[in-house]
Amino acid sequence: MQTGRVFVSHTSDAARWPAGRSFVQAALDAVVRAGLVPVDMRYFAAGERKPADYCRQRVRGCDVYVGVVGFRYGSTVPGTAVSYTELEFAEAGTAGLPRLVFLLADDSQVPRDLIDADRGAVDAFRHRLRAAGLIVREFTSAANLELEVFHALTDLDDSTLPAAPDTATSVRYSLPADTAVFTGREQEVDLITGAVAVAADHGAVMIYAINGMPGLGKTALAIHAAHLLRSQFADRQLFIDLHGHTPGQQPVTPAAALAGLLAVAGVDARHLPADLEARNALWRDRMAGQHALLVLDNAASSQQVAPLLPGDENCLVLVTSRRHLGDLPGVVVPVMLDVLQPGEAAEMFGR
Repeated sequence: MQTGRVFVSHTSDAARWPAGRSFVQAALDAVVRAGLVPVDMRYFAAGERKPADYCRQRVRGCDVYVGVVGFRYGSTVPGTAVSYTELEFAEAGTAGLPRLVFLLADDSQVPRDLIDADRGAVDAFRHRLRAAGLIVREFTSAANLELEVFHALTDLDDSTLPAAPDTATSVRYSLPADTAVFTGREQEVDLITGAVAVAADHGAVMIYAINGMPGLGKTALAIHAAHLLRSQFADRQLFIDLHGHTPGQQPVTPAAALAGLLAVAGVDARHLPADLEARNALWRDRMAGQHALLVLDNAASSQQVAPLLPGDENCLVLVTSRRHLGDLPGVVVPVMLDVLQPGEAAEMFGR
């Protein structure tokens, strides 16, 4: 099979169950195992485009559609009665992509809070999927789903996918846009933007751990500081949301996060190591000698972050988390956020 991009669409319950390795993660693992590149809407950066338009664009940029559907219909596109998951399925059909659909078996044991109280909408969607003239497979476990997705992908005719490139595309920049109304935090900004001098003094990768309660602007601060420092870390400026505290989603595993980082660093999915330790070693090798800035947003724990750290002294890492991450390896500078001062809050509101 040749290299191609696989859009993995799913209902929200599939990202939360089973505990440990969700159905979505099993599908992503199958895509990588098949030597293809997974595209998952959970990892897209924030932007100014309408979510529905963005979904359509990303679906059309892929070569294969994989749908994993459980028992929750999900949020609907504004002005319609159609969920984003169904929108992606319809767009894949309009674009002429091969559509591979996998339904959680009706008799599967799933926590009640992951099932719509009124199953009318999701059951109607599942019926439409079965009636779409496609081969629809059912699954009962993460292992079962991974096997089904892997076989379905490897059975595809190679003519449906583009020719494999000689090398994977390397991405240098993936920061979200800076906010136009960033206000206050002068002391914290000054602390972080002094990172270059501090890194030179210590001869090690610098880590700034931004933590505090929800809603204080940790992500906005990290992105703002990253934009101020872009010119001093010219080789790469990368952003990844680790979903440590995202409602309805499991935290991104270190292995999955490294798969994404290695993909943007130019590693062909066919050559991606299977185990975490080997991926970590390859990531450090790829970052060696680079002046790079990495924003790890919404981290759940130090254990999630540590394998993602580059080893080169020319790198700066900004980590945001609700938890204190003082036990990370290396030189860690804590940046504690509190509520804005009244004057700063008034200025931000005015802007």
